[in-house]
Amino acid sequence: MATDFRKFDEHGFPLPPRFDDLKYHDDAPPQRRNISIKSKRLVLLIVLVGIVLPVFLGPQILEAGREGFAHWLSSRAEQKYLDGNYAGAITDVSWAIGWSPHSRELYFLRAECREKVADLNGSVADWNQSIGLTTSSVELSLLHSCRSWVYVRLERYQEALDDASQAVRLSPTSSNLNTRAYVRALANMELADGLADINKALAETGDDNAEFLDTRGYLLHLLDRNDEALKDLDRAIKLTERLKLTLQLQRNRFDSRNWKAQIKETDHSLAVMYHHRGLVQDQLGNKDESDRDLRRGDQLGYNPAQGVL
Repeated sequence: MATDFRKFDEHGFPLPPRFDDLKYHDDAPPQRRNISIKSKRLVLLIVLVGIVLPVFLGPQILEAGREGFAHWLSSRAEQKYLDGNYAGAITDVSWAIGWSPHSRELYFLRAECREKVADLNGSVADWNQSIGLTTSSVELSLLHSCRSWVYVRLERYQEALDDASQAVRLSPTSSNLNTRAYVRALANMELADGLADINKALAETGDDNAEFLDTRGYLLHLLDRNDEALKDLDRAIKLTERLKLTLQLQRNRFDSRNWKAQIKETDHSLAVMYHHRGLVQDQLGNKDESDRDLRRGDQLGYNPAQGVL
């Protein structure tokens, strides 16, 4: 039999064992230890989690992983978009679409990014995908409105007007009425109908909406009602300059990237308004004022090729 490995003190009491003492002598074969019920349950749980669950839940786990990775790529793309890194945003969102090819939001984001880099046909293709994946009438209205603007830049004016009209049919908001009115102005089509649209929009919002006032001013100019147009454009510019000043004074209340994006958007709005007023001043025979306004519009970024029009 195996020699007893326990130690005793001088009084015959056993000493507590040490780690080095808890070894079998060479002539003591190891004895098989019994596995407790608790240990057996733990082993079964490991088998269940590691083998059985993936068999049944594997597709769901994989899908959740794909969606999570796509969401992370989308978030990174949005940050790049805010930073003006549109090419980088397109790369990230394209990867995201590869992981989640049925997300209308991802096609929406890439459509906007492609528009920013003047890939207008690519933008239309993404709007088409997003529209095809959308069922909500309110969301469809927004998508048709966005696509109409790209058609304007492509000078596909009838398609632009069709989209703008579809947006109004789906959701007759003042914003959609303004979009259709402005599409009509840029296409120089159905100007009286455009004026009716924007008058209805302004009746709903009041005369403090600078963007709507600019639309009406431009339509009045195209209808050769320049005295009325000048009043609208003067007010639109005054309101927007006031907004820009407010943004500048409250800079510390905004995230830096969001603040820069808002300032840039405001400058582009002003660029269009000054350009429109320059056209009106020219028709009224005010050459110096016209030159000053047109020059100011260019300084602020008026650029039809880049969509600032």
